[in-house]
Amino acid sequence: MSTLSEKLPVATHQMVGEALDILIPIAKSDTHQSQRVAKFLLDWWDGKSPALDFASVDRELGEAMATILLFLGQRSMEYADLWGRRDDMGDLVDRWCSPE
Repeated sequence: MSTLSEKLPVATHQMVGEALDILIPIAKSDTHQSQRVAKFLLDWWDGKSPALDFASVDRELGEAMATILLFLGQRSMEYADLWGRRDDMGDLVDRWCSPE
């Protein structure tokens, strides 16, 4: 079992319902965040969001991905170079984002 399992908070069914109670009215409104919130919810609904890929990998990998999403949701946007991973991210860009 992943060591992250013991550290991550558990999201309950009730907590997801409460989150939806917060997000759906925003997605239906006309604020500067409405479109992003709506896109998140609709991508989840359609199963299309790359951010939701953590639901389709092994548990340990999913927990690691969810940890990053949890961090980003609790703070401002940060990138992997803050943890000294700039070169690693460059390698990933070269491998996965370069035209063939």
